Amino acid sequence: MAIAIEWRMGEQDQIHFTPVADTPAGTPVALSTNLVVIPMLDIAGGTLGSGATAGHYEGPKGTAAAIAVGTPVYWDATNKVITATATGNTYLGVSTNAAAAADTSVNFQLRQRTLAVA
Repeated sequence: MAIAIEWRMGEQDQIHFTPVADTPAGTPVALSTNLVVIPMLDIAGGTLGSGATAGHYEGPKGTAAAIAVGTPVYWDATNKVITATATGNTYLGVSTNAAAAADTSVNFQLRQRTLAVA
């Protein structure tokens, strides 16, 4: 299950990128450890497309644990779910609603990692 790509609120920022493989709409793509995009349309591998770098979304949640509002959330690319577990997963942003362990989805604000400036 991909991220629900309904634009919830706020301004939508997008950038262009070329995925290596076919990428369904709503599938988070880590362009680096600090930049994740969510394409609004399907993009064929090797074809220029665009993806959102910000916005409010709903996505599939693993049912292993509850997620409190304001918790940092991550994309588990192996299981294709959002989780609060950072290890081995890609940072997405913060949850914008509380989700019980049994819930199958969670709302989140897509945010990019802030880089420290020396």
